[in-house]
Amino acid sequence: MATKPGILTNWPWKPLGNFKYVILVQSVLHNIYSFATKGKNESDNSTS
Repeated sequence: MATKPGILTNWPWKPLGNFKYVILVQSVLHNIYSFATKGKNESDNSTS
């Protein structure tokens, strides 16, 4: 364990606070919607 963590230790999540959940939820919901509407064989995993 480092006694003094590096500059990127808390980046980018800590400064965002609870706003990070808004960002993550949108991505998760988009992926679920894409999977549900396109099906397993048609889904494009390169974009989200």
